[in-house]
Amino acid sequence: MEFLKRVLRDARARGQRVDEGVLSLDPVKHTPRVGRALTVVQLYELASWIPEHSKRLVLLAGMVGARQRVWFEMTDDLLDLRNGTLAIPSWLAKNGREHQIYFTDLETGLFREQMMVRAPGTPLVFPTPTGKQWTESGFRERVWQKAVKAAVANEDRPDGRTSVFEGFNFHLLRHTACSLMALAGMDPAVAAERASHTDGGALFLRKYRHLYESEKRTQAFRLEALVRASLDESWTEDGGEADSPLNHAADDDGRGWDRTSDPSRVKRVLSR
Repeated sequence: MEFLKRVLRDARARGQRVDEGVLSLDPVKHTPRVGRALTVVQLYELASWIPEHSKRLVLLAGMVGARQRVWFEMTDDLLDLRNGTLAIPSWLAKNGREHQIYFTDLETGLFREQMMVRAPGTPLVFPTPTGKQWTESGFRERVWQKAVKAAVANEDRPDGRTSVFEGFNFHLLRHTACSLMALAGMDPAVAAERASHTDGGALFLRKYRHLYESEKRTQAFRLEALVRASLDESWTEDGGEADSPLNHAADDDGRGWDRTSDPSRVKRVLSR
């Protein structure tokens, strides 16, 4: 909008007639959508409400992170289950670059199970019950919305909070996959390529990677362990300094904190 106004002002300056009302229009307000990610347990809970012919699609989408179109158009010839890989051709990649995705043994096992439950006589890995290719609207109306509704209705929420499944769409499975890959410690560049990003991980970290509450707690505990371990190291070789009161300048340099490796004294310091 601002660019358009700038163009119109330039046109007016050149003597062209411009509707002044356009220049007084308020800019369009854009509120970006906030993504979120499921935990492994929540992902499997959602998949439990998906029909047998498609539940592995949801599980794999929540672990691999490929786009919805890739799953719907995936055929046998793109899979190499012996080596655990999926070849994404250029025509199927949003960025137009062919690349290869490596599967875990768990993911390869899900693909093998899918081969046994899919409709017979089709090269599609995740077809409809009649062997045809899913459309986004068809999958959403016949499978996805029903599963999300069931997951919301059956989720245990004793504190009355909004269900994590409320408003959860298929695209958020990509957010889930990226967050789980990060939680597992996968290199951002590798995880980004697995999700078909080509920027080395910038978008992955900025938009798709979400922190889990348990992860934040674990990281806080790691910080505490580091602090305790550092305090417990031999900071002081002078026995006289170890006997000085805490928070007392024990040296000419004005240091006000008595450094000690005595666990009981460390505990007193950390509990303040």
